[in-house]
Amino acid sequence: DMVTGKMVWRFGGDSNEFKITGDNELDKPYYFRMQHDVKRLENGNMLFYDNAAQKKSGWNSRAVEYEFNEDARTAHLVWEFKHNPPISAFAMGSAQRLKNGNTLIDWGLMFMGTQKAITEVTMDKETTFEMTFPSLTFSYRAHKYDLPACQPVAEIDKFEILSGNKYNFKDEDNDTGIE
Repeated sequence: DMVTGKMVWRFGGDSNEFKITGDNELDKPYYFRMQHDVKRLENGNMLFYDNAAQKKSGWNSRAVEYEFNEDARTAHLVWEFKHNPPISAFAMGSAQRLKNGNTLIDWGLMFMGTQKAITEVTMDKETTFEMTFPSLTFSYRAHKYDLPACQPVAEIDKFEILSGNKYNFKDEDNDTGIE
């Protein structure tokens, strides 16, 4: 409770208050470990990134969605995405459900040699986008935004661009702020 600070319920781990189904029973009670970026979806389900650190079934980080019922204290794994080949991230990461139903996954802080940074997948687990970073570069969290079509601030043309010269991209009516 954000007002009183009283614990409302616990989901996962040794003090779990929920019956969790649909996930790998080998990992019980640690179905997820070092999770990040928990979100309640419009359908009431919970989506988050599971670093999956040191799980008995294997350290294979993933995005997960649980059907979640606080009153009945039940949670059922309805969707997950694990990268192939597996990614093992020991910190950071995120999962975002997009308006088109796809999920954007930021793989966080990975072990050396793994360079996948961000993956977008469909509900059928087909990859639609994947981005990599140079070695030793990581991302804490990624978000994808639907932005309105960009309108130019001004249309300024320069027909002579020579090295060493300074140019202001403005005219009597418009100033782009670029020089």
